[in-house]
Amino acid sequence: ESSNNEVPEYKRRSKQRDKNRKKRRKKRKEEKTERIIKRRIASQENRDIKIWTWNAQKASTAFFPGKCRLTEMIQYSMTKEADIILFTELTSNTEGMSWFNADNLRGVLVHGNRTAIFLRDKYAQLWKEGGCVRSFECRATSVKIGDLKLTSFYTPVSRTNDTEYESMREAMEYQRMTSSAEEIMICGGDMNACVGAESTRVISTAAGKYGLNRTNAMGRDLLCWLESNGLTLLNSYSNHNHRGTWYNRARRQWYELDGFWTKQEHRAKVMKRIRTIKEETYSDHRPVELELTRIKFHKKKKQRHPNTETNRNIHWDVLKDKTVKQN
Repeated sequence: ESSNNEVPEYKRRSKQRDKNRKKRRKKRKEEKTERIIKRRIASQENRDIKIWTWNAQKASTAFFPGKCRLTEMIQYSMTKEADIILFTELTSNTEGMSWFNADNLRGVLVHGNRTAIFLRDKYAQLWKEGGCVRSFECRATSVKIGDLKLTSFYTPVSRTNDTEYESMREAMEYQRMTSSAEEIMICGGDMNACVGAESTRVISTAAGKYGLNRTNAMGRDLLCWLESNGLTLLNSYSNHNHRGTWYNRARRQWYELDGFWTKQEHRAKVMKRIRTIKEETYSDHRPVELELTRIKFHKKKKQRHPNTETNRNIHWDVLKDKTVKQN
């Protein structure tokens, strides 16, 4: 009876072949996924950096990594080959990070209370290798990737709340003062200010000659602050169509409220082009895309322990004097 219940040899071999076949298929699938990811990262290294700023219209960060509107906004921007996204007008009670490791969504979201920065693939890896440098304020979030310092800001709608307004300005001034001459500072977000064409404002080094509509009081205040801090508004140097990022239904008029600014000495070196993306499904604000020229991210070299052969700061000839040794 026991001999009759035993599985025949050819059936055992058949089951083993099926198991081996499944293992090989799984391994080939994993290798294919790795090749796709490496190809995607290589393609990002060979092109310019695309940075978006997008008003998320009170989207929440509390449901990551589940399905929510902010996740859909990130996935849409990745289809448009955006590398870094500066989100504004978020609703979050905490400050932290959310990591994504899916096939179609890889990166990290660094979020504060009202703003956030999403870093994709390669830039998330570079940020992690650099020590995950970040800072949070009430209306500003900053990260540093090598010599590139990114800040997402959200300006109050009016100056009724002077405390939040001044704290945001102080945070931006601190980022400006602490950045070295080599560091490239890119700030993007919702300015809640209208800067019109050159004919509607006083000529200054803080802006170019292009704009939309007339410059309002918030716009004049912004230009004065940018000029005093050595910054310039990048939107005003590009003459592109469909500049409006927010539509006022009551007045039936477009306003350019979202944009970028950087150091005056870096504008011509890093800016390639800027444009408004026609997307109105996920938010009442259109995203703005800034394309930077290719930036080389230099990795910090590990410091070696000083020794008699490699340390050039020690003058050994001077130390031969006995009086110098004693002192």
